[in-house]
Amino acid sequence: MKSVVTKLDRLALRDFQPPRYKACNVEVLHFDRITKSVGGVFINDAGAVNALWLPISYQDNAGRKESFRGLPVSTVRPIIDVRASRIPVSLNILPAQLLTYPLSKARPGLGLLDGRIQKLKSCYEDKRQVLGIKRCAAGTDCAKKFESGDLLLAIDGRVVVRECGRGSRSGW
Repeated sequence: MKSVVTKLDRLALRDFQPPRYKACNVEVLHFDRITKSVGGVFINDAGAVNALWLPISYQDNAGRKESFRGLPVSTVRPIIDVRASRIPVSLNILPAQLLTYPLSKARPGLGLLDGRIQKLKSCYEDKRQVLGIKRCAAGTDCAKKFESGDLLLAIDGRVVVRECGRGSRSGW
């Protein structure tokens, strides 16, 4: 069965009560056709795996729930490669939970200048958004430098508009 990616979206989960770990800063795929399964892979015409089909568990007031989404292999490939090499490495992470604002709200509501908006628009035709800081891990350097509501416009001088890829196209 052939399936097409219809949407690349943020994985948005409500805060859990009581507080516990939850995935954040992850982009997931929506497809036009899916079959009933408990997981699997999506392959391209050459037979290479380019997305995983997996369950995402969460909890709301009614209890534990589960939905299925696609996860681009580009998200997990660096981790798989490091594990396969068996060479110890350090991993740099941004200890912050991100959120997105539409560019249409960033100019009037957040005071983003037109020049910056044009740079953000040029990164992706389909992602007209800006990243913001929702919260930082306590006691980290990130928590000293950022506050809730700050905008994250660039990392190491490169414009970012998505949680993954630091501004580069991932093929989706």
